[in-house]
Amino acid sequence: TRSISPSVITSVTIPFFAEDIDISPDGRFALVADGGFSPMLASIDIASATVYTANLGAAQAQGVTEAPDGTVIFPNYFGRSIHTVLLEETGMI
Repeated sequence: TRSISPSVITSVTIPFFAEDIDISPDGRFALVADGGFSPMLASIDIASATVYTANLGAAQAQGVTEAPDGTVIFPNYFGRSIHTVLLEETGMI
């Protein structure tokens, strides 16, 4: 058995608890949702460690995923609904 020793290359701070994370199909962005009662989503440019946040207003994001066309899909479990937004080429939501 060969063991590995992972190391932290960089880290970012976001203004909410990170519970659900998905990597965009092109590998450029990490999309982050709180998973609780937060109306916030974050998009992190992996190469530059730039964080973009979006306030979803009344909606909450208990998960997050992205389709190949840039559509970001997130469930609002407590609101019993599914929402979509578009991820811009720059990574902004």
